[in-house]
Amino acid sequence: MKRVVAYFAAAAFAVLGAFAGMARAQSDAAPASKLPESFLSANGQEFKLVSPGVFMMGNGEPVAELIKKFPGGQQSSMETSVSRRVTLTQPFYLATRLTTVGDFRRFVEATGYKTTAEQKHAARALDSTGAWADMPGLNWQEPGFEQGSKSPVVCVSYYDALAYVNWLNATAPSEPTLGGKPRYVLPTEAQWEYAARAGAATEYFWGDDPAAGAKYLNAADAGGGPAGQKWTSAFPFSDGYGATSPVGSFEPNGWGFYDMLGNVWEWCEDRFETYGGQPVVDPRGALFGEYRVLRGGGWDAAPALARCAYRGANLPDACNTNYGFRVAIIPPTPAPAPAATPVEEPAANVEEEPGPQAPAAETPAQEPEETVADQVVSDAELGGAPRSGAGIAEESPLKQKIAKLGLFALEGRKIIGDDVVTRAVESITVADYREASAALKAGKPLDETVLKKIKMAALLAELGEANVPESGLPNYDLLPAVAQDRAVLLGSLAFIGQELLDDKEDGGEEEPNETPK
Repeated sequence: MKRVVAYFAAAAFAVLGAFAGMARAQSDAAPASKLPESFLSANGQEFKLVSPGVFMMGNGEPVAELIKKFPGGQQSSMETSVSRRVTLTQPFYLATRLTTVGDFRRFVEATGYKTTAEQKHAARALDSTGAWADMPGLNWQEPGFEQGSKSPVVCVSYYDALAYVNWLNATAPSEPTLGGKPRYVLPTEAQWEYAARAGAATEYFWGDDPAAGAKYLNAADAGGGPAGQKWTSAFPFSDGYGATSPVGSFEPNGWGFYDMLGNVWEWCEDRFETYGGQPVVDPRGALFGEYRVLRGGGWDAAPALARCAYRGANLPDACNTNYGFRVAIIPPTPAPAPAATPVEEPAANVEEEPGPQAPAAETPAQEPEETVADQVVSDAELGGAPRSGAGIAEESPLKQKIAKLGLFALEGRKIIGDDVVTRAVESITVADYREASAALKAGKPLDETVLKKIKMAALLAELGEANVPESGLPNYDLLPAVAQDRAVLLGSLAFIGQELLDDKEDGGEEEPNETPK
């Protein structure tokens, strides 16, 4: 254990500031002109097409003026909604309504999924004094106020929303209307605000007057909260609901989307970041960071918070009684036309770099030696992590080991519980793994920074394994895809790192052909 802590201290703090960039591939969606304006998905949700466009995202006026006009906002929070010109180059579909209790129940019944609130045995709700607090026993089925099948699902974390999206992707059939199988996602923050504004440049999609929102939203009003709490800042009307309202109870915005403001805060895909006013194209939020974006304001939102520009954020495991989500769709990409076969260059004449030669059957001992990186690459290539619907138990023993190491590494990070360590862990990228893999296969020395990250992943895994029983690890199969990818990435580096650390401690050479234990 002392060795673990010593190695960890040396490795973790040495990699501070070594934040590597990560390329984000933009999918080439089908042209918007060839897509239907709306369609009903196989699971019964209505989606409307949002075509590419340009809009001004963020506050329309200086924050000091907004605070005067719209009560209930804090200057520090409102200042994060910087005005900037955003260009969205790809079409997408957005659900016209929030995900309902009925929608979410079908997912739970099909998968047996347990939400974050159910695992915590609590959700955050308003107490008798009107303050937000963790309340035992609350979850999406029992949020503390009456809900029907058409009510928006609440008490769901970002992880729960992603699990639902992953289930849709695993089970949804091809959509003939779209010409293929769609990809379900949470909307990005920019996509959400573009759709919420529906072409408007005002603070609300109906204009700048809070009083004119009576027919459009369920938010903090003159009627008070679910237990009769009186709001300190409220819209000057009564919407008829103390908590949630059935989805679609109010009029939609100009593009046909209901409840874009009020009812529940909506999880977006992005990590929260502060940004400048420079123009951007297809923004997707921060690459690193713990907090996830929430938009739209809930049934308790004051006039300042229920504006199109207002940005909320919370930890991804937060599960409040005013948090929900809606789903977006990336249209399927048309299949590319097959490339013509060159007549003048027969395949037989194309020279290729020679690969390893297969050993003769009678001399298996002469088989080329594999490095640790070779084993990881061949059996657990990054980007090939099991997704929802594919159980880890069905994968190879090596891939199971790597996934387990990654889960232990994440537990080790929690044990340390330091922001510096968290940032160091988040600096680890797929590029680090690929660089290490290429160097080890070529027999070249590892880059110093990458080596430190490898050792840190290995030591975090060792720390987690020493303190957390295997039965206490999260269920890999129920994790959202992003969490599965992170576990496999950390586990792959930890596997390499443990081999390196063991060899260094033993004072011997690396055994590249050693089978993982």
